[in-house]
Parts: sequence; C-alpha cells; structure tokens
Amino acid sequence: MNILLFHPQKEILDITRFCLESEMNLVVLPASSFQEAMDILLDEHAVDLVITSQQPATDKLFKYLLSTSTNMPIIVIDETTADGTEIYPDLKILGHVPSSQVPQKLIPLINKHFYNILNASESPDYCRIQTSLLLRVTPLRGLEFLKLAVLISLIAKSQKQSEYPLAKLH
Repeated sequence: MNILLFHPQKEILDITRFCLESEMNLVVLPASSFQEAMDILLDEHAVDLVITSQQPATDKLFKYLLSTSTNMPIIVIDETTADGTEIYPDLKILGHVPSSQVPQKLIPLINKHFYNILNASESPDYCRIQTSLLLRVTPLRGLEFLKLAVLISLIAKSQKQSEYPLAKLH
C-alpha cells in the first residue's frame, strides 16, 4: 500500500514515515512541498492514501484531487480535531488526527479503513530508518554507537558487493 505523506516539517515527516513503515509495512512517499506532492501523485506509483497536514498548500492539493474526480482517501493531521470537511464535502476524508497524537491515532485509523489490504501483506524482518532519526529517538550506549560507526565505515570502504561487513564486527 502506497501512502503520500505531505507535511512541511521534516521531523514529523521522518517520524511518521518510520512509524508507518515499521509498524504497518507500508510504502510511504514523503513530500514536504506542494510540488513534491504533485510529482508523487503524477508519477507512475499508484497512491492509495493521502496523509496531509492542515496548511495553505493543502487547499491546492484538495482542489487538484477534486479536479481529477478521484475518490482518494485522505487523513488530515492538524492541531485540533475539528472537522474541516464541510469546506470540501466531495472529498473522501477518513478522519482528522491531532499532530500530538500521530502514532497513537493514525495507525488505528489506517487499520480501520484498510484492514483487509494490510493483513494480506507480510511483515518484514527489518525496516529502514535514517541514521539521523535513529540517533534522535534512541540514545545509543557507547559500544552500540561505536559498532554502528564501524559498520558504516566498513560499508563505505567495501569495494566488493560480495563482501559482508557485519562479519567483521563480532
């Protein structure tokens, strides 16, 4: 399942993306500007759900979705839980999630509307996370940080694809 995640704040984009990819095995296509969001929508990837924050560019996005006559489901992240759907009654807005409760409220809302699709896919043994996000959300102990640094340097120095640097850490 492909999700367009449109939010201007990089930190919220990173954390929300990680939560959705790790908890639900979703493909999250992040966009921090209206142009990036449009590029994703117009690209060949099919987008199954749009998650966006309440911002000035959101109106442009909503107007575009209305002009294409798609029935794209949308979840809005905002500061309040007030329902703004009366402005665009023809859009398929599944709900509003307060920005302070994104992981706790967003995941159950997606599960509620896409349960059958989500249960059909397998859960991976791993998920990707950016190093900068990993360091922000999980303070590493000294030894773990050194192992991570060594691993990154081994990968960077490795010229052969067949060489597996993890074996050198033990």
